[in-house]
Amino acid sequence: MEFIKEEFEDMSDPEPSRIKHEDTEEQTDQMKEQKLEPNEEEEKHCDFKTQRIKAKKLHNCSQCEKSFSHKRNLKRHMRIHTGEKPYTCPQCGKSFSQLDTYKQHQKTHDEVRDHMCLDCGKSFTKVTSLKLHKRIHTGEKPHKCSYCDKSFTQAGTMKIHERVHTGEKPYH
Repeated sequence: MEFIKEEFEDMSDPEPSRIKHEDTEEQTDQMKEQKLEPNEEEEKHCDFKTQRIKAKKLHNCSQCEKSFSHKRNLKRHMRIHTGEKPYTCPQCGKSFSQLDTYKQHQKTHDEVRDHMCLDCGKSFTKVTSLKLHKRIHTGEKPHKCSYCDKSFTQAGTMKIHERVHTGEKPYH
């Protein structure tokens, strides 16, 4: 989320001054920070405050009407609708729509999987992943829905389920 920083200077003026900088059309409403240093006299009578406000979202998705402040983020988002996956792993051939997800995947080939499940032999790079996996075998479901009797192995899955009850639609 992008922010524009505004600084207010309270010098008993009913209208506080705003410092805002607007660049070229492509950079419109991006965050610009400017620090004003008061002189000795102003320092005695000034009260500086900082407020962050959201940048305007100028780039809209034609498929789902989601908005973005940067064109590059809209371009990346559009891959959800087009199915484009430009990043392919040379080791296993798996493709990804986002560079950061691809880079994260690359680590799975490089890291040593030294945490092994004694029940099924599956191995993991992190002990936390092994602990989560073990819930498959134990049946442990520690995350309970606040609205019904359902339980889940992962908190994220429970939160997604709870949207059924709340009606929340985070991607609309």
